[in-house]
Amino acid sequence: MSSDIIPVPAGTIEIATAKGKDVDLLKPLKKDVYLKDLYLYNVGKRADAAALASLREGDEVSLRHEKALYDEFMTICCTNSGLPLGEVGEFDEEIFSRILDAGKELYCKVVRKGMAHDEPFVRISVTMKDY
Repeated sequence: MSSDIIPVPAGTIEIATAKGKDVDLLKPLKKDVYLKDLYLYNVGKRADAAALASLREGDEVSLRHEKALYDEFMTICCTNSGLPLGEVGEFDEEIFSRILDAGKELYCKVVRKGMAHDEPFVRISVTMKDY
């Protein structure tokens, strides 16, 4: 029987990862898991006017778990500069807060932004980076 292990010559990994090379050794281990599109709640109450004005479709935003006295699973959506935009709804907040507490990376993009019934709304798409 032959062994399936093949020796790699010295310096092969250094050559593959040298600057200027487009080689990503972890590429087979990375995958993006689409979770959900959702509307943010309390955008008119929580979001700063400057944050809403500068927000564009396609911008990246982040989710942050904030424990509150009245809600232990409160999950806030913030811009990259840290300004709050709105909250994740009650149905989804426990799920996303537990994912964030587990140390997983959630990436969010703004899908839509607009006004409905004189109130601003923001819809985001949530994707988890899994290794």
